[in-house]
Amino acid sequence: MIEKRCFKCDTYKPLDMFYKHPQMEDGHLNKCKECNKKDVKENYRKNIKHYTEYEIARSRTEKRMKLNRELSRKLRKSDPERVKRYNKKYNETKRGVANILNRSVREGKIIKKPCQICGNEISQGHHFDYSRPLSVIWLCKDHHSMAHRKHDPIDISHLIKELESETKN
Repeated sequence: MIEKRCFKCDTYKPLDMFYKHPQMEDGHLNKCKECNKKDVKENYRKNIKHYTEYEIARSRTEKRMKLNRELSRKLRKSDPERVKRYNKKYNETKRGVANILNRSVREGKIIKKPCQICGNEISQGHHFDYSRPLSVIWLCKDHHSMAHRKHDPIDISHLIKELESETKN
């Protein structure tokens, strides 16, 4: 069995523990797969903003959007009941919780506050836990949509902690 030394962790490992690289003398990188993965993870964490922007731009290309539409069509066609169950469960829960909050605001049980980030008077209740319909963070439309983003969301963890400490007292 042929072994090779990783220059990063300074250990000898079998050749199959190194990625192939045609420009290297023996056809494999000088850094083992484990060290390579660690470096990639570290680089990703350091440059998360760059990679997030890249992934957002990539997801918005016509090719990607077309693929997503096709996958959605296939799923709706292959298992329509699964899609219905998911949509019904998600939308009923969300709508029900929003109705409870709106009724409580109308009845004066809860006082609507301005956006807790920018102070905008026109705000919406953001539920971070649908099992607690009256525990909300008040956000303007822009900040509310940012809180729901998968890529580059706004950090509202400090507001959630404040709300939880208020409800305990």
